Amino acid sequence: MEIFQNNTTFREAFRVDMDVAEYILMIIGLHIQHETERNHALSPKEQLLTALHWYGNGSQYHTMLYCHDVAGLIDGTHIKIDAPSGVDEAAFVNRHNHHSINLTVVCGPQLQFFYATAQSPGSVHDARALRVSSLWRSWETNHWRPFRNAVILGDSAYPSMNWLLTPTILQQNIRPELAVGIEMYRQNHRKTRFKVENSIGVLREQFPCLNQMRVRSPTNISRIIMACVTLHNIQNNYRHGSYRYDARLERIANRIENGNDDDDDDEDEDNDFGQRNVNQIPNRPNGAQRQREYINYFNNPF
Repeated sequence: MEIFQNNTTFREAFRVDMDVAEYILMIIGLHIQHETERNHALSPKEQLLTALHWYGNGSQYHTMLYCHDVAGLIDGTHIKIDAPSGVDEAAFVNRHNHHSINLTVVCGPQLQFFYATAQSPGSVHDARALRVSSLWRSWETNHWRPFRNAVILGDSAYPSMNWLLTPTILQQNIRPELAVGIEMYRQNHRKTRFKVENSIGVLREQFPCLNQMRVRSPTNISRIIMACVTLHNIQNNYRHGSYRYDARLERIANRIENGNDDDDDDEDEDNDFGQRNVNQIPNRPNGAQRQREYINYFNNPF
């Protein structure tokens, strides 16, 4: 299915017809044009489409700045640790020759974390850390989605999947007639994904212990990291006036207290993407086809 190649799919996403959106843009475009592109300034069209989508869905959930249908932004970061005890020390040495634990996170538009896991030692590549996580099992194995056509954006370290879009243009999508769409896809992908780098930076600044963990037990280190992520989310929710009691926090605390904080247990507790909506659709598009949908959209959005 091509994204927004007809008026019906456009109206489903933005609640108005293509012609209406073009008419509105013609009227207000000059009035909302930023003088510079500093701070990743949105173009008039991007501002309009983001506003229309927000009006139609009541949140920023499906549209993160420059890309639609984005449920979250994924990245990995290394938490430096002292040489661990009682384990295979070499497994914790990363490519920079430092001991570390690989923290994988998925963040949202307000720098909140929808998902986090700190189960992989530093020698594990980001892509491998993803493949052994409950996030992979939920999205790839069980085809779980928070909403239809949901995708996650990641950098080139991750594989291209029908639910995971990377900036790497797959060979079958490199065509001369798509040159504009390819460049716009890369730009919008980059501008959207910078949020996850910001969220990690905020987390580290908020909890400086994550810059060098002076603990020798990998299990305890993982617990401390997850505690910091949880505290960050609670503080973030308070800041945005959306704090609410979450029974999952109590269940997770009980698991940790009982010595059972394995990522394999209660997989859905690590995911905060919303209600379950498993897409069991036959002939699901592969990574290349899903990427081409976005390239085609950027090639001719209206």
